[in-house]
Amino acid sequence: MANYHKDYAFLMDNHYSKQAEIAAEAIGRLDFPRNLPKFTYVDIGSHVGKLTGLVLDILAQYYPPIDVHCVEPDSETFQELQANIRQKEVIFYNANFQHWLRSPGQSLSGRVDILVNSHTFYHYPEYSWPEIIQESDKLLTPHGKHVVIIDSAGSSLNEIKPVLDSKIPNKRHDAFGRFLKGSDLEMYFGSAGINYTREELPSPIHFNDNEEALDGVCHMLGFVMRYNPDDVKKYAAKDVQDFMAQYKKGGMIVFPRNQDFFVLPKQ
Repeated sequence: MANYHKDYAFLMDNHYSKQAEIAAEAIGRLDFPRNLPKFTYVDIGSHVGKLTGLVLDILAQYYPPIDVHCVEPDSETFQELQANIRQKEVIFYNANFQHWLRSPGQSLSGRVDILVNSHTFYHYPEYSWPEIIQESDKLLTPHGKHVVIIDSAGSSLNEIKPVLDSKIPNKRHDAFGRFLKGSDLEMYFGSAGINYTREELPSPIHFNDNEEALDGVCHMLGFVMRYNPDDVKKYAAKDVQDFMAQYKKGGMIVFPRNQDFFVLPKQ
């Protein structure tokens, strides 16, 4: 049976991307008042805390004591998160974000300076987006910001998705959410009258060009596009190899990829 935690860990061990560092730097460029008595940061879907830790390090350079609230639904991942983020001011919640919003999150109403949803929206059913946006907005201070990060529609990975869709009969959307692009969210924000800004963050993905590359790339495509990685290799190995060949560069396979960095101010 598919295991999200193990799939994600395998993926992180077998490719190289600075997507967390790039996202953290973008968060660090956001403007907040500097005379705050306390800064409150809510991190949704913290996973093992890589982005959380990087953001904390950046914010600590500019702002007063920081209260951090980390929300992570996966129990196995949650234990690693607690081990990796040891600052005493961090509060951890092993909870689904929607459940957290309806209960413990309400205690932060009007107090949150930044709420970060990084690569999480594909886990939320589309019918839940209005509630998530509205309830998140209630948590923000007047200068607060809700940051949403997701893969851009301009990613090179989108080139091969129609091929995989046509060849792979087995999908696992129910277990892992659906394949979602920044353009999908932008369309929703526009239709719902939500104020936002968008920045595209170049975040290429690197694989070593060796005999293990095919397995690694198939795993990545399966994880990102909601297929079983074994099915990607079984039904579309030649297509994936042709795709990889387009992006070989100096002993590496480098897939151009952007992250869409949305900032939703207090509505």
